[in-house]
Amino acid sequence: MKTRDRGFTLVEIMIVVAIIGLLAAIAVPSFKKARLTAQATAIANDLRVFHDAFQTYTMAHGTFPPGSTGPDTLPAGMDGYIRLEDWSAGVAGGGDYLWLYWNAISQWVIYLDDASRGDLMQLVDEKLDDGDLATGLFRQRTGTINYFYIVE
Repeated sequence: MKTRDRGFTLVEIMIVVAIIGLLAAIAVPSFKKARLTAQATAIANDLRVFHDAFQTYTMAHGTFPPGSTGPDTLPAGMDGYIRLEDWSAGVAGGGDYLWLYWNAISQWVIYLDDASRGDLMQLVDEKLDDGDLATGLFRQRTGTINYFYIVE
């Protein structure tokens, strides 16, 4: 009686590789979508928290704080309202927050590192505003890759 060598045949290995490839092809888009949704939720939550902090500051001082001196710089007087770590952590997915205030117009500007992040900002707009980046309180600045959220 002849004994069979133990091991896998080439066909069996190819079948396993094909199954793993098929599962990966199904899973990767789901992971990308989940990551994008998580980033949009993080940005929307940041903006809500910052909005509440700026409104609290305004109630205590009668005006909004002066504008930031640059990205990742907490506006003067806001250290008791927003943790510096939260502000300087920046935008989920890459980018910076900047607070602008002039002539009673107040807004955050989101500077993105990557111009292709429009899909992410569209999701943020759907969570915060009207779902249209051309209108509402959360908009894309015309001709740039920057987005801004107006605080009223």
